Amino acid sequence: MKYFFKIVVNTIAILLSGWILSNGIHIDNALTGVLIAIALILLNTFLRPLLVLLTIPLTLLSLGIFILFINAGMVLIAGSVIDGFTVNGFGWALGFSILVSVFQFLLEIPEKIRNGQIRIQVQKRYDNINENKNDTNNDKDTVDTEYTEYPEEKQDKDEFNK
Repeated sequence: MKYFFKIVVNTIAILLSGWILSNGIHIDNALTGVLIAIALILLNTFLRPLLVLLTIPLTLLSLGIFILFINAGMVLIAGSVIDGFTVNGFGWALGFSILVSVFQFLLEIPEKIRNGQIRIQVQKRYDNINENKNDTNNDKDTVDTEYTEYPEEKQDKDEFNK
């Protein structure tokens, strides 16, 4: 189920990105989109780690930006292997890989929330409003306190007042 979900999310992200970048990326049909998703998953599983390992110095010198070029290379390889998927150049592959990553992130948010990988926490914020504008106390965060008398203290006060 996990892999099926990943293929569906990747396919949707690929089809959306191909539609947005239709001047430089051509995807024949939805089945081609599924094949591209499977090819990119396989390339990213087996070839990408090797390329990342070999290019560690370039990645460090570019502060991680070189990873984008590796992703674009994966798109170009998939474009050369799959019929019906045409990439018009490296720039289009780079833009396509960035858009696919953004769409994958956005499409995976509900699943990550459901699995507990992302937790949304809502906090209520109360702003205290000073009714007296002439008040010199400009603290916005005031705390209302309540004093409770215990029976022993009350007895001591009554004896003191006598």
